Amino acid sequence: MKWIFITLSVLLANAAFAQNESLKVSVSIAQALASKKANEILYKHGLKLKLTDFQGAPERGTDAVAMTYSGINLGYTSHIQNGETKVVIQIVALFDRSKSWCMLSARNEKTLEHEQHHLDITAINSCLLRNALLQYQFTENYVNEIAEIYKEYQQKAAEMQDDYDNATDYGIDQSAQLEWNSKVAKMLSSIDACY
Repeated sequence: MKWIFITLSVLLANAAFAQNESLKVSVSIAQALASKKANEILYKHGLKLKLTDFQGAPERGTDAVAMTYSGINLGYTSHIQNGETKVVIQIVALFDRSKSWCMLSARNEKTLEHEQHHLDITAINSCLLRNALLQYQFTENYVNEIAEIYKEYQQKAAEMQDDYDNATDYGIDQSAQLEWNSKVAKMLSSIDACY
């Protein structure tokens, strides 16, 4: 039960800087309510995947019985108003139905539970990224600062995904899976405000 963490990074900057003038930068976060792509499911509190959401073709040459393609999509816009750069960042955790897959022989609740937690881990890290962006004191170099913070949290998410699969042996070790079920549930309850 392997995972792949995709990143969809759309960076839209609309900034005009006055020469030799220091600008104040304020950041706000906007929550996406829907995806423009039919194959994407945006994470929201309590979202539970169904086996029918795994619509992709199984990959050849892998021992995996299922694959969750999830990621954090970050985009932003900016404008200058009264000498202040206002940045609106949109962050969303998403699941790609068209790339996620599950072998017929593994279409069961045990596999679904393991794969659900890959999406949950993506959502947890999306919230951690959101919080980091809100706490950061941005400068005129906000484009690079956003990219660096995003990169840092992509890495943290990838590490957590690896830790999860390694600890649970891709969902085979049921004792470890139960531990991670509790761990993920606790982390999800701490991020309720994000979703």
